[in-house]
Parts: sequence; structure tokens; C-alpha cells
Amino acid sequence: LSDGTSPTINHFQKVLHKKEQRLQDEMLVLAKRAEKQNYSTLFSEKPNYYNTLLEKEGLALLIYENDTLKFWSDNSIAVENWIKEVCLDTKMVKLHNGWFEVMHPNSNSTTTKTVVGLILIKNEYPYQNNYLVNEFRKDFDLPAETKLITDPPQADSNNAVKNYKYDYLFSLKFDTTTSSVSTLSYISVFLNIAGFLLFILFLKNITSLLQKRIGKNRSLILFIFLVGLFRYISIILSFPESFYNFNLFSPQVYADASSVWLSSLGDLLINVLLLFYLSYVVFTEYNFDNLFSRLKSLNKLAISLILFLCFFWFSWIITTLFTGLIKNSNISFGINNLFSLNQYSYIGIIIMGLLLFVYFLFADKMVSVLKLLGLSTKQYILVFLLSTAVHIFISHFLGTLDLVIIFWPFVLILFIAGIKKRQITYPFSAIILLVFLFSLYAVHIFIKHIKIKEKENRKVHIEKLAAEQDPIAELLFQDIEKELVSDSILVSYVKKPTEFEKRIKQQYFSGFWEKYVVRIALFDSMCVPIILSPNIAFDNNLYFDELITDKSVPTTCEHFNFLKNTSGKISYLAKLPLYKNYKARAKYGTLYIELDAKFISDEIGFPELLLDRNIGLSQELTNYSYAKYKHGQLINQYGKYSYNFTGSNFDLFANYYVFIDKEGYNHLLFRPDPETLIVLSKRSEGLIDKVTIFSYLFAFFSLLLLTILVLRQISLGRILENFSFKYRIQVL
Repeated sequence: LSDGTSPTINHFQKVLHKKEQRLQDEMLVLAKRAEKQNYSTLFSEKPNYYNTLLEKEGLALLIYENDTLKFWSDNSIAVENWIKEVCLDTKMVKLHNGWFEVMHPNSNSTTTKTVVGLILIKNEYPYQNNYLVNEFRKDFDLPAETKLITDPPQADSNNAVKNYKYDYLFSLKFDTTTSSVSTLSYISVFLNIAGFLLFILFLKNITSLLQKRIGKNRSLILFIFLVGLFRYISIILSFPESFYNFNLFSPQVYADASSVWLSSLGDLLINVLLLFYLSYVVFTEYNFDNLFSRLKSLNKLAISLILFLCFFWFSWIITTLFTGLIKNSNISFGINNLFSLNQYSYIGIIIMGLLLFVYFLFADKMVSVLKLLGLSTKQYILVFLLSTAVHIFISHFLGTLDLVIIFWPFVLILFIAGIKKRQITYPFSAIILLVFLFSLYAVHIFIKHIKIKEKENRKVHIEKLAAEQDPIAELLFQDIEKELVSDSILVSYVKKPTEFEKRIKQQYFSGFWEKYVVRIALFDSMCVPIILSPNIAFDNNLYFDELITDKSVPTTCEHFNFLKNTSGKISYLAKLPLYKNYKARAKYGTLYIELDAKFISDEIGFPELLLDRNIGLSQELTNYSYAKYKHGQLINQYGKYSYNFTGSNFDLFANYYVFIDKEGYNHLLFRPDPETLIVLSKRSEGLIDKVTIFSYLFAFFSLLLLTILVLRQISLGRILENFSFKYRIQVL
């Protein structure tokens, strides 16, 4: 299957051309109405219609009269009077909140009113969060991560987008390194899965035909070997390729370098499904009578010891996989908050449930084998104690000191042995108790290792908080400096200082820069202040020059200096030339821009709405409380926890990293230097949180078990057949 680039462009242009025709009709109607009606009437006649035009169809209408914006169909489009002169005479325009195609009605030349139509191509905000996302309109049906390029296309470009007049607008660049989940991709995956299943069925039939020659058991062993070999080759070759276009098979979600079998969450899922299937085949079709007859001729005590050690080794593998799934992934396993889970979270829980089910099958069959060996009670106890001692010694040698992880296999095997001693099948109460036991074990793994991972991540967060410089701001300012210095229009606003400041802040310091207080000072070539400040000291350019000389640190950007201060807040000072004519380098004066960091709790009422997704740290800290002390005094704080004005509560803990529990919170203390103390706090999980996690896992494992039982009955062709009324009630 092809990557679908050309069909995607064709579909995109068809949708765009329909929008252009639709907008052209709307502009002609509006132009006629504007000649007969005043603007108040235009606003009031069809308010609901115009207000939803952008949201539903991606269309917007503007009317300018004498260079002044008089009418707009939607107030969410960031246009101003001066933008018309700069941008709206082109076919494409980049506004503050997105890319738009610009259109004008075919007949609008004999009037002072100018109607402008805009087609939203792509939302593109200065910063992103859960509510503001840079993406193309949904009706264009473009793959994720597609980029819009306005550079002139190559002569042989197949990705150029043209309007209905066949004029070039822009090009689309598709990201081949990430998954482009299109219909063709899903079809390809479906066909590959079907082919994979048919190939497994083919191997099963081929090996079954060999039963008469090599025996039933050997044919099953050959089948397992061939399936394992095929799976290994497919992992090495990343086959089928269409699988690896999805994030499920991306190492960004999960990867464990310790084994080739654990290269991604998708690979692990396939491996576990195959293990589950092969285990079921072995336990239902393998003839254990021959094995039992051979085992009786061997040393029964040695065989029992080996079986117990294999059982404990299997439990160690499961624990390692569980902990690796938590530690080596970006998957959220906050089960007590279902809204924080995603599709990968549920896949991870399914993997855990299937592994535990396979482990149960192994334990059940092992107990059956041990019963057939016919050892005495003393011999069973001796072998059990000896294997226990070996298991504990190896666990301690490998660094496992958790008693729950060490001893939970003993509880499981003793429970199964007690049931099998009295009856052949498992009663409903025993099944509930088994699910209860597995859920307790899984809850313990979740709580312990999620807590360990969270603490390690918190150390990273607190080091970022301790670093008072902002590397992202320094990187972004490099681009701003180039644009600001070469801005030919900026100098025309000098005579209106208020407009001058507004132009700079709106054009260059919106979005990400909202977390800074921006102050601007401008001096002409004679060092006369153009923008007067309430503080007289700020009206002297020497004040800023001294700050740069005596109290600043150079950054990666030449004209952007980090200011050292005792407040603990991030501060920068930029010194830039302002040109009358940039090409001739005719200098008008000097521009100083001072940036002082705000703090989230003081400045932003809805932080989840305004936090930038690309910044990362700010969003990650929304579930934490934070405080910073300088010389024992609180200089800023954020979050729900109430910190003291002095750091006396934490003075006794002067180590590099210290975790303490206090007032229902777990606090991480960090001293980057003797004068500074940073505290990063997270609410401790109580008993209710643990019970909630257990309840969800118990319900999920019960549902998974019910699904497996139903599928088994379907495969045998006896769904609910011969089930007693009592059993049906239990199933429901």
C-alpha cells in the first residue's frame, strides 16, 4: 500500500475548493448588504449564523472601510487595522491563531468598503495546551504532524496545494517518521493481522499432519518453536512495516533495551497474546500422561524441586515485566484517576492480566504434576522449604528485598494446592479469591513502582526549578531578535509610545511570553527617553547599561542577558538597536526590554488553560505544590499546600535530596546552594486511594477473566450450553 500522499492532496484541494466557492457566495451577499445597511444592522441581523460560521465551516468575513475594521463575523480571529496593509493583500496569511487563505469578492472595486474572506486552514497558536492545539481543520482529514510550507514549490512537487484558480497557495509536508493514521493504514494493519493469524493456523495444521510420524507432543513442540522463530524474525525485521507506523510500536511509549522481545508496547502485546495462546494450546492438547510416566522413572524429589524453582522463576519474570512496564514507559498508570488513563494504559493492564492468567495455568498444571508424583507429605514439605530458601537467597542476591514480591507465589501455590486436594474444578468462590489475590499483587506493584518513578521524576523537576535561567526563553528570543530588529513598521509607532509598546508585546511577546512581565524602555540616538516611566531611574539608559555590565550573565543569545537577583525569579534584559532603515543600518535609538517571570498562582486564574504544552515543566507541576526560600525567607510559592513564611520547618534537613512526610504531603527538599531551599510537594496517597486502585483492578481482571471464559466457550461451540442456572447468575 502506498503512503497516500497524492490522494490526500486531491482530497484536501476538493474540500478547499468547495470552501472557496462557499466563501465567494457569502462575500457577494455581504457586499450587497453592506451597501444598503449600516454596520449595527449587519451585526444584529444574523448573529448566530455568523458566530458559528468559523466553528462549523472554517469561514470568516471582514469589512474594512477607509482602512478601519468595521465588521467581523467572528471575534476569535486576531486581526487589527495595520494587519490589512501588511498581510491581507496576499493569498495566504499567518495570523496570531492560525493560517488562513485570503479571498476578495469578484465585484467590489467601486466602493470604499473592502470585503475580505478568510478560510481557516490550520490552527497555529503561539503556545499549546489541552485546549489550544496546532492542527489542521478536521474536514481536511490530514495525518497528524503534517506541516504547512509557504515556500515556492519545486517544479516536480506533488504536495503543492492550489486554489480553484490554480494559483499556488502552499505545500504540505508529511512526516514519514511518525504514524500517519489514515484509512489505508488501518486497512494495511487489518490485512497483516489476518495474514498473521492465517499463517499461525497454517503452521498448526502443518505440524498436526506430522503427528503420525513424530507424535502429538513433538508436533506441538515443533509448532511452538516455529511460532517463536517466526515472531523473532518479524521483530528483528520490524515486520509488518505498517505496524511500526503506529505509536503503539514506538519506543517513545515503551521500550526496554534489556531484550529484543520488549522493543515496544505493541511488540510486548503481541508476544503476550502469543504466549497466552501457546499456553492454552499446550495445557489443552499436550499429552501429559507420557510425561508423567517418564518422570516417575526419574528422581521425584529432584523433579519437584525443579518445578518449584521454575514456578518461582516465572514469578520473578512477571514482576520484572510489570516493573519494566511502569519504569520504562511514558504510560500513565494512575488507576485511581480514570480520566488520566489512555489507550496505552488499558493495553498495559491487559498485558498484566494475561501474564497473570498464564502464570495461573502454569501453577495449576504444576500442582497436578506434583500430585501424580506421589510424594509423601514430609517430602513435599522438604522440597517446598528447600525451593523457598533458594528463591529467597536468589531474590536477595538480585536486590529484591520486598517481602510481598518474594512470598506472594507461596500463597498462590498453597491456595491452588488446597483447592486441588479437595476437588477437581474451581468453585466460584475460589475463582473470586484468586482474582482477589492477583489484584492485591498488582496493586502492590503499581503503588510501589509508580511511587519510585514519581520520586525520580520529581528530582528532575526540582533541578529544573532550581535552574533560575530559562533555556527555552533564550532559544526563542534568538528568532524574536532577528524579526524585531528588522521590523520596518515598528519605528512608525515611536510617536505614539502606547501603540509602540502594544505593537511589541502583541507581535513578539504573546503566547509563551505571557509568563513574563514585559517592560519596555526606548531611547533615541541622543539618549533621550521616548517612553517615560513612573520610576525616574528607568528614564536613564545608564541604569540599564549598568545592570547589563554589573548584574547580568551572558546567555546563548548575544543581546539577551540574564539578571542575577535575590528574589529567586527569572529576569532577563535585552538591549537592541532600533533602525529607521534596517537595510541602510540607519539607527534611530536603543531599545531595552526587561522580562520578569510571573508566578502561576499569582498571575493566572486557570493554569490548565494557559499552560504551554511545549514547555512541559509547567504542565507537569500542576499536580504539585512548590516553594522557594532564600536566606530562610519564602520568596514565592504555588499550589494547594500552605508553606510557612520561613523555612524553619525544613532547616534540619540540609542534605542534597531529602523526602519527608508532613501534613498529608510528601515533600522533596533540595538545596542548590547554602542560601536557597526548594520544596516540591505532592499529596500523599491515603487508604482510600489504595482501595480505589484495588477496586478498579479487581473489576478489570474480573472482566478480562469473564471475556476469556466466554471466548473459550465460543471456540468450543457451547456458549452457556449445559450451564446451570446458578452458574449463569454468577457469570452475570
